[in-house]
Amino acid sequence: MANKLVRLFREEQRWLEALATIENANTPPSNDKMPNIKARIEWVRSPATREHDKLHWFLKCTQFPSFDTCSTGSQCPWVRMDDSLKYFFSICEDAFDITREEVVRGSAETNRRYGGKTLNNTDNILSINGDVDPWLSLSVTQSQPGSPAITIPGAGHAIWALMSKIDDSDFKKYYDEILKVVSGWLDLRKPARLRRGSQL
Repeated sequence: MANKLVRLFREEQRWLEALATIENANTPPSNDKMPNIKARIEWVRSPATREHDKLHWFLKCTQFPSFDTCSTGSQCPWVRMDDSLKYFFSICEDAFDITREEVVRGSAETNRRYGGKTLNNTDNILSINGDVDPWLSLSVTQSQPGSPAITIPGAGHAIWALMSKIDDSDFKKYYDEILKVVSGWLDLRKPARLRRGSQL
């Protein structure tokens, strides 16, 4: 059991290091290692910046403001500063002319349209979470008619999705449940009304 925990910890650590590397690679350099708003805005506006990066920031500013914030001095892998929301709102305003109020309204409209954590009577959506995922508090964790939710103990953000975990006995029962739900949705022998909304 101890070896399994050590392996899991090392794999989680590799994911965390990978996320930190990605963020550091995407953060414009600055002399004091703090985010430089002007450099970030120029980066977002630049024709050389890939379109998907611009779209990512535009969507953060208009519909899905998932701003990764960390306190100064923490070991958090994202932007570390005491007023990181001001930094992100500045990017929205200066790069896209979208005010803080518009970001808040856009987020509220997105939650209204899609139902937030209730998913507005959707079906065939399976919400899979790890209970040590830093985004768990933002996730859909309660099953609803047609949209089951599962929380996997000991799993971090998408750690359950690693192919190496399929044969791990701690995760196998969850893979089996996921397969059962999705197979129910895809079973073309059933009438469509019976394929919809399979539960765990």
